[in-house]
Amino acid sequence: MGIWNRLFRREVRSEVVAADNPLSSLLKGVEISPETAMEIPAVSSCIDFISDCIAGLPIRLYRENRQTNSTEEIKDDDRLRLLNDETGDLLDPFQMKKAVVMDFFLYGSGYIYPEMDGNRVLSLRYIPHGAIASLYRGKDPVFKVGQYVLSNGLTLWDDQVIKLLRATKDGLSGQSVVEQHQQILSAMYREIIYEKMLTAAGGNKKGFITTETKLSAEAMEQLHKNWRDMYATTDNTMMILNKGLQFHESSNTSVEMQLNENKVRNNELVCQIFGMSSEAVSGKLGDDAAIAVIKNAVIPVVTAFENALDRGLLLPSERDRTYYAFDTSELLKGDILKRYQAYKTGLECNVLQIDEARYKEDLPPLSMTMSENKVSFGEKDSEKPVDKAADNGIMEKRGWVTINGKHVFIGEDSGGGSSGGGTESGGTLQDSSYDFKEITDEAIEKVPKVDVFGDDAKNSRYQQANKDLLKEAQKYPVGTEVSIVYGADMKPIKECGYRVGENNGEVKIDNPNQPYHGFHNHPSGNTLSPDDVFGMAERDNMLSLTAAGNNSSVFCMQRGLNANGAGYRDFLIEKFDEGRFMGGTFSYCDIKGFNMSALPDELRIPLQKEVSAFCDECIQGGQQYGFSYTYSGTN
Repeated sequence: MGIWNRLFRREVRSEVVAADNPLSSLLKGVEISPETAMEIPAVSSCIDFISDCIAGLPIRLYRENRQTNSTEEIKDDDRLRLLNDETGDLLDPFQMKKAVVMDFFLYGSGYIYPEMDGNRVLSLRYIPHGAIASLYRGKDPVFKVGQYVLSNGLTLWDDQVIKLLRATKDGLSGQSVVEQHQQILSAMYREIIYEKMLTAAGGNKKGFITTETKLSAEAMEQLHKNWRDMYATTDNTMMILNKGLQFHESSNTSVEMQLNENKVRNNELVCQIFGMSSEAVSGKLGDDAAIAVIKNAVIPVVTAFENALDRGLLLPSERDRTYYAFDTSELLKGDILKRYQAYKTGLECNVLQIDEARYKEDLPPLSMTMSENKVSFGEKDSEKPVDKAADNGIMEKRGWVTINGKHVFIGEDSGGGSSGGGTESGGTLQDSSYDFKEITDEAIEKVPKVDVFGDDAKNSRYQQANKDLLKEAQKYPVGTEVSIVYGADMKPIKECGYRVGENNGEVKIDNPNQPYHGFHNHPSGNTLSPDDVFGMAERDNMLSLTAAGNNSSVFCMQRGLNANGAGYRDFLIEKFDEGRFMGGTFSYCDIKGFNMSALPDELRIPLQKEVSAFCDECIQGGQQYGFSYTYSGTN
């Protein structure tokens, strides 16, 4: 106010003409919205950086196997196709994930609607924030429930929506960056408006006009008009003052003098809100700094997104051991090197085992333990194998070993898989033998009618189910396994069709949230594997499990009315840990990784006989826990 006091003291009789100042009104009470926030370069750059990073990441699905303390990647789940290839909506997966993350920051909530048919996810549909017409919260603050009402009239319960929420307290909606940081964003937006006004004014100086005489109403109106015209366009940047009128330039305020300095500082503050820096947005970071930005800005949102997918896409029966994970390996390449160096140190110091390190990386185990003598993997035949015969009978579980005076390389076969079934337990022993049989029309016709249910009609449907299964498997190369599930009434379950294994001797079996019968074929024609029956013991909804041999044999285990699945599972775990194979050297868990086809006949044939006897013991052991066994054919 100093300049005003000086003017009034110098020209007491002068009248000051107050010029219109549209800038003042624009700078008062600016309320930031998500739309205006995105006009701030630092905000839009940070949100685009994070959302683009996440949208471009593939999503994986994993299952923990507590029996073997390992993690298995699931690759043949339809939900992965929706998340990575085709959503079933107009938005592709990249656009969907980006839109959800942007809403997460701008509105505090990003929503996806999984269209369901029973337990099957048909499509993933992004819900724009503006489509949420209203939201209802339950009155109970502890046992929280809620509903979303969409603009099209559709009402959805909270568990029917995949919710990515920021700083939420109710589990239904979140707090946006715009709400949480209104002051700093308002200041930055006012700076943008200020610069825009200066540009529109052509950079003309601000000031005021004084006159020694009082102006008439007409003269005052004309002066206001000329002033507005000069600042309204860039065509007229000059105004001629009549005699007696003088223009006085006003001094720059402290805000104007420090405008550029404030812009730099405010940009940094906004970047910090998102866990970033201005260098990250401009792409000027080194590897270590870039990794830090990814960890601080991207990974927390990735974790929130993973949790949202687990809650919204996994069945209740899956949530205990199955989870989604974004593949961040490309983002964290530099950090991977550090992790692997740490694992190397841990292995050399005997703090970690190889499988423990692989478990941390969501990789399948190699079933290998460390000893003082190291084994080279993938050695050429010409290289000298490691002789472990004198090592007190302790052998590496993979690599070159000496058994009965013969050097043998034991390891997984590249085309191997789980023994028929591949149920939720996720075993890796192959289908009893490598002698896979071709499925002939004659074998299909010879599939017997086994009395499984004590009901002729259901037994007939059971027989036909096995024939249909073999017909389906006949379409694929020899060794391929196929599975399907039927309801308790032996009628197909609508949302569960045939599943085809990716590798020979391997297939997954659906686990619907209802009582069901599971079917799969065994290319070797052999009986149910230990992993098959273990998977059945774990699945309370599985009423029976059948292996239909490619040679028309049928093997079936049934769950009794009062079966004790937990007890049977514990029994099998103890059996799996027994050291009984190859002279007591290996347990069942050990040999599941063996490539039996690589063993000489004098080792392979006895081992297969031991495995067959072990299978029988595991199957017969189920009787004491309420599981019965029926077969027709070679056992």
